[in-house]
Amino acid sequence: MVGVDSVHKGQIPAADRDYSRSKWSPGGRFAETDGVSVGGNTVIFQDEGCPVARALGECPTSLGYTGSLQNPGGFNGEGCGFAYGNIVWNTEQFKSKRVFVNLDYPLGDAASIYIDGRLAWADTAFRYAPSAGQFTIANPSAELLAAAGADAGPLIVNHRFPGHGNRDWKEDPNQHDVTVGFQGALKGNVR
Repeated sequence: MVGVDSVHKGQIPAADRDYSRSKWSPGGRFAETDGVSVGGNTVIFQDEGCPVARALGECPTSLGYTGSLQNPGGFNGEGCGFAYGNIVWNTEQFKSKRVFVNLDYPLGDAASIYIDGRLAWADTAFRYAPSAGQFTIANPSAELLAAAGADAGPLIVNHRFPGHGNRDWKEDPNQHDVTVGFQGALKGNVR
């Protein structure tokens, strides 16, 4: 008996589908976006006892950012969003080839030789957007407060790390298995 199985399924980027690509209006509100992360490049701080958000530096669309959007995370102010829906894959790339062979050759009425062989190959890949992170600067310097446009700390920074690149995960497992055996009666009661 011989069996062959081959599967190929290509990746589907989220940006290729209307329901999964990033959507936003320039200068709009975070609450009206899809596929956009609040953690683009935004600082949150207290201003007269109320949390306020501000975009941290430029927010260039060439790096995957959305430009400034209003009310990140429900806070007053504006933040820099990140359009992760234009980078990730909805469906990963997947390739596989499998072959199996089962042979049974009789050696008379009482014995046989058998061979079981299996080969398997796989090639998978996943794509995620660059990592997002959040960190707090509890006691920022006066210079750092001025750069963030804040009067006092702490500063909570949400940042996407596009400089590190996309998170591409790839697996390439393959398996081999060959079994050769004898079954039956050799002599007398020896089986």
